[in-house]
Amino acid sequence: MSPVSPTSPRVSVILPTFNRAKLLPEAIESIRQQTYPNVETIVVDDGSTDGTRSYLASLTDPMIQVILQDHGGNIAAARNKGIKMSTGVFVAFLDSDDVLMKRSLETLVKELLSNTDKDWSYGRHQLMHSNGHDISVEPDWLPELPSGFILREILADRAAPTIGAVMIRQTLIAKTGMFDETLPLAEDFDLWLRLAISAPAVAIDAKLVRVRQHDDRTTSKLRDMARCKAMVFAKLKTVVTDKDVRRTCTRLYGEQLIKHASVISKRDTPWKALQVLAQAAPTRGATLAWWRELAKILVRPVIQRATSKT
Repeated sequence: MSPVSPTSPRVSVILPTFNRAKLLPEAIESIRQQTYPNVETIVVDDGSTDGTRSYLASLTDPMIQVILQDHGGNIAAARNKGIKMSTGVFVAFLDSDDVLMKRSLETLVKELLSNTDKDWSYGRHQLMHSNGHDISVEPDWLPELPSGFILREILADRAAPTIGAVMIRQTLIAKTGMFDETLPLAEDFDLWLRLAISAPAVAIDAKLVRVRQHDDRTTSKLRDMARCKAMVFAKLKTVVTDKDVRRTCTRLYGEQLIKHASVISKRDTPWKALQVLAQAAPTRGATLAWWRELAKILVRPVIQRATSKT
């Protein structure tokens, strides 16, 4: 890690981990190799049993702080514990299976120092395979990243901050609150929405983090993602006053419930899927998507019985 410069405000990188002994060293090394000189790393280990703790015990870098806790399985709580222990002016995040680009923190800080009216910054990400090789995605699905108050852009999928490519002023986190620990998934999406309500962002047209795609990744466990996003949109609707945004939240809430009903119908009873779909009826019952999903739920058991007889 580069020597600490007294003129560079400290950045705290929060890194939660659980049983990632094979990938964690690369993630931590990507923080240590940053070109930005004043970085503290706070690793929150959520009860690992695979050798992760032996590796963490071997670290001697004084700018790496390790927090050990019993396994709770709540990544929002782990991140929040790291935030509470942080001392940086700016806070950034990294998942333990991802890797920061070498100039990532320097780039994020530079933009925030140059744009004192902005309280958080975000950039792009690069997907990579489990073996570390980049995944080619062309063309970029977000040709231009918006700056300013980007709530509407996030809701419209025109802005998509990624956990490893975001930096936030500590003062803004104190204002908006930390990650919502009641959300098992989509807790980062929820925070971006709250940030977007409270403060303008500065967008950086550069790839700042390499995001690893593999079977053990938290976001690959998508069975409850739609349900959690529905919770996020329902929550957002209670705090915004703009009528258009509230209508958008209502629509997105219904769409996520339809997706959740689809997931449930494939793993559970049709009755449970119908109960979820009924929750979406008041707002999406007149849409083709709602009726299509209803038909699938009703027909799927018939097809399964017919298939089992053959």
